[in-house]
Amino acid sequence: MELEQDKKVSGYKKIRYFLIIENIFIVLAFLLFAVGAYYIYTFASFTWFALAYFFLGAGFFLFGLFIAFKMVKAFQREDLPIFLNITDSADVDPETGLLYLDTFSDKAIQQLAISMSDVYLAVFEIEGLEHLRHFVGSQKAADIKAEIGDVFKMYQKRMGERFVTLGCKSGHEFLVMTNEVELKDIQTYHKNLMDEINAILLHLPSSENFCVYCGYASSSQGKIYDDLLTYAGFAAMEASMFSKSEPHYFSQDALKRQETEYLRNDKIKKILDGNELQYNFQPIVSAKTGKIYAYEALMRTNKEIGFSPVDVLEMAERNDRLYEVEHYTFFNVLKIMNENASIFENRKLFINSIPTVIIKEDEFNDLYVQYKDVMKNLVIEITENGMQSEDSCETVHKYMKKSGCELALDDYGTGYSNASTLLNNSPHYIKIDHSIIMGIDTDSRKQQIVSNTISFGNNHGMKILAEGVETPDELQMVIQLGCHLIQGFYTGRPNSVIADSISAEIEDEIMAINLKLAKLALENKSYTPGNFETVSLINLALDFYSQIIIEQPSVNLVGLKSKKEVNMCIKVPDNIETIINLKDVNIRGRNNPTIEIGENSFVTLTLEGNNIFSYEGIKVPVSSRLNIQGKGNLTIRVDHNNGIGIGTGSDEKTPYGDISFEGTGTLRIEANSDQAFAIGGALADENSKIKLDSGNVEIIVNGSKVVGIGSINGFTQIIVNQSHVAISASGADAVGIGSMEGRVEINTSADIELEASGSRATGIGVLQYGKGRIYINSGFVSCNVHSMSGMGIGSLDGDMDIRSSAEQVFVYVEGSEVGGIGTYHGYGMTRIQNGVHKVVLLAANPVSLGGMKGRLEITGGNIYADLANSPDPVNQYDVPVFQKIVTDTEFYNKKIETEEGSYQYMATASKLFENIYVYIPKYCKELDTNVM
Repeated sequence: MELEQDKKVSGYKKIRYFLIIENIFIVLAFLLFAVGAYYIYTFASFTWFALAYFFLGAGFFLFGLFIAFKMVKAFQREDLPIFLNITDSADVDPETGLLYLDTFSDKAIQQLAISMSDVYLAVFEIEGLEHLRHFVGSQKAADIKAEIGDVFKMYQKRMGERFVTLGCKSGHEFLVMTNEVELKDIQTYHKNLMDEINAILLHLPSSENFCVYCGYASSSQGKIYDDLLTYAGFAAMEASMFSKSEPHYFSQDALKRQETEYLRNDKIKKILDGNELQYNFQPIVSAKTGKIYAYEALMRTNKEIGFSPVDVLEMAERNDRLYEVEHYTFFNVLKIMNENASIFENRKLFINSIPTVIIKEDEFNDLYVQYKDVMKNLVIEITENGMQSEDSCETVHKYMKKSGCELALDDYGTGYSNASTLLNNSPHYIKIDHSIIMGIDTDSRKQQIVSNTISFGNNHGMKILAEGVETPDELQMVIQLGCHLIQGFYTGRPNSVIADSISAEIEDEIMAINLKLAKLALENKSYTPGNFETVSLINLALDFYSQIIIEQPSVNLVGLKSKKEVNMCIKVPDNIETIINLKDVNIRGRNNPTIEIGENSFVTLTLEGNNIFSYEGIKVPVSSRLNIQGKGNLTIRVDHNNGIGIGTGSDEKTPYGDISFEGTGTLRIEANSDQAFAIGGALADENSKIKLDSGNVEIIVNGSKVVGIGSINGFTQIIVNQSHVAISASGADAVGIGSMEGRVEINTSADIELEASGSRATGIGVLQYGKGRIYINSGFVSCNVHSMSGMGIGSLDGDMDIRSSAEQVFVYVEGSEVGGIGTYHGYGMTRIQNGVHKVVLLAANPVSLGGMKGRLEITGGNIYADLANSPDPVNQYDVPVFQKIVTDTEFYNKKIETEEGSYQYMATASKLFENIYVYIPKYCKELDTNVM
């Protein structure tokens, strides 16, 4: 600032140098005249020496007069900035015609630099002028301000423009700088100006609200312009404070006594004159979900000013400018709200109103015209004590009716509100003061107060907001008590940037507290969604719903990707056909299957995202059908003893219905119980099928009796097509795919990885007394079985028809009495038609292929197995076949001709072992296929 001032006054310093030189030459001239006169008087004669002094003095005197003449001419130059008439509209206040502060300051600095006498700077403060338009309207207010401006300009005209500079500091503060005048006269001039302005103010309605004060200081008290402005301002503040009717001259002693107070007043003037209020936004979150429900706009000031909101209100009230805070708050905050309309589309904004100076109706109407679209999401806060004012509440209710905004009672618990006050004013929100919330987790009295308030609010449609939540224990307690909304540093601090969400950790914490409370709830509420309705399971759980009843053709159920678990059961009544779309749901059944399908119903379950069922899975009775589709995943964790995966579980009297999986994602089932079934149940029915057409299926079953896919007994029909199946079955009796006993029909064309372990175990087939068919048509199959008695593919006994032509089948079984592919003790046929088959058995009495009493037929395939205990292999014509090792080729494809008939034998090399092992008759012709 000082550098700028030096630059601006450099031209004026030259004039001052001229003045100094002129004075020096004139003084020297008079000295020379005096010396010459002394010589004449002393020697009583006129000598040449005396004459020389006279001539030299005359020269100095004439040169001094010349410089003085040049200086006077310089002062008369019209191009000097101090004498220019300001006509640029950008420099002039259009209402008063006076210079803006910046332009005034520039001219004042110049005037101080060249003035040879004291300069006086006066601040005229017209109290109430900033509110003038509220009394007389905008146009009349502009006319009166112009009239006041004319008073100052007439003074400038009387005194001369060279000696007076005029400016305006704000809408109610005016600056007058006068030079070349005596102190006794300036007092009179300033008093005359005050009288003329008061004469104008006396004609105003409610004139008692307006008054002019004047404070002034001189350059003898402050040589620097900034100091002079501060001193004059302080004098004006004193004049206002002590209601002085005379111009008040600055006192340095008074400044020392009241400097702090003056600086605070000067700051509040700066804030309000320039509308420099700022706002931070603190999130108000749902006590159930942790999502941001609203924000509160909290007043702030520039850090350099350092005023707290309380300081602003106190200083504004002391300066009778409290209404300006109210005015700016509403206009500023609604402007921000409108600029961020997308954020506030589904969120509220709480704004603090000052009940003693609540915003005037005409201004609220102006706001409504400008911000009609966002005002419906505005919440006006009035303090509990302010709620006692009937006028304030009546005004707010009028605003609510007009704009759709809402009312909040702030600082509840610190005043004298009672039920009658709340009912009469009907606030939409009750904000419980932080003094009650602080330490509520350990204070039973506070808990009782809040609990009673919540009960009252619930009964009368009022939301309860807990203010000042700062610890996790306080958070848990206010949620447990039933508060609807939460505000505090723990959930989100105020910030100038409007946050879109609170921290994920706090949001998850809020959700976890609520879901824990929902599990403990004793209510049994049911929800029945409409057709095509999208239902948030989280919201239902937080509202203590425990059951969804689906009766419509299509329903969408959505959860959260955060994998928050909800306790819920989904029921489909009898005779319903519906599509249930699941997206990222995580459900734990409440003492029931997660989805329970009634009789004669058909449910299509469409998966999206990652879905989880716990406790039990999906109950599908014999008369009903379940079809699972979609790109998403479903994990079912059966952690309830004898629970259901998909089907009917361990219920030995209720067969399961049709179950099909056509999804492209992953179906994973984990079952741990005495009797564990992933897909199927204890009892199969001849009219029911299990069909896996696509996707990935992962199954882990552990227990006493376990079945991955299938049943204990009955007629089990399983079709596994273009999918990938991985099964781990572990139990005393274990079956991967098939049945413990009874009849089966198994058709696979999939890739299957299977491990089974137990006292008795079968990978694919029937554990004992097996009947039926197993057709392995294609794909890659791997069976790994560990048991005392067990089979890889087939049955320990019974009568099975087993056919295999898969690309690759690998069977590893270890135990005592174990078999690879076939019926160990039983009858039936085992037929190998194509593909690579490797059977490895580690046992005392192994049977690799076929059964001890059955038939082994080999008409194709690369077979690596020890057939020592197997039946003698034959072809389809009952001709014995023998192993032949084929080397140095990757593919064997021959036409086999015998007397009984001919057939084509194909075999492919494998990475599992070297060479190709084929089984053909000892006496035959091996013809290339092109001969055929």
